[in-house]
Amino acid sequence: MTERQKRRYALLQTNYTDLMNVAGRSDFIHIEAIEVEPPWPPDRYIVTYTCVGISGVNAAREPVTSSLHRCELYLSQDYPKKVPSLLWLTPIWHPNIMHREPRHVCTNEVQNYYPGKSLGELIEWLGELVQYKRYHARHEPPFPIDTEVAQWVLDVAEPKGWISTQKPVDSRPLLRGLGIVQGSPPPAPAPVGIKWGKPGGPKPGGIKWGRASEQGVGQGS
Repeated sequence: MTERQKRRYALLQTNYTDLMNVAGRSDFIHIEAIEVEPPWPPDRYIVTYTCVGISGVNAAREPVTSSLHRCELYLSQDYPKKVPSLLWLTPIWHPNIMHREPRHVCTNEVQNYYPGKSLGELIEWLGELVQYKRYHARHEPPFPIDTEVAQWVLDVAEPKGWISTQKPVDSRPLLRGLGIVQGSPPPAPAPVGIKWGKPGGPKPGGIKWGRASEQGVGQGS
């Protein structure tokens, strides 16, 4: 293993441990590692949020809520010099996430938040986007990525009192108290809340093996 590979391995292992801690402290965040190639730690995850968010609007422009939201997270070879690739997989209605395919997450907003933050903090932050604890709808830096949703927020949702910076869709905390979980790459069993996945091959007890979603999963940008 080259020095570069060793650094990459150590980084992915640290990120895996960080994500295990987040999943272990949350009733609303579930993490599945996909396309794993042991003994390497994963570099791609499906993150599922079961908090309440807005998945769309009806004909009357009223919000339609959902408690199932999924995002693909990919740690490219350029990570952490570049932010993780984020691609939303389920219907979403938020000014900082594209509601139309391919549903990219607003990278400007992520970059403004992400430097110096852990991967676990990014995962929590994305969940707070779903809950509308965080949103940026005004046409000013860092600029909303979905202008249609942003206009709906400004013209409809905020005036009607459906959402505001003080009134999210879901105000529940995503994480419980602090806790430290030490992680290791497969084939070690994963803790509750995070699952290792690899198509084919043996399936040790307690591990749910996964594969990339068929709903347009990709690396994003």
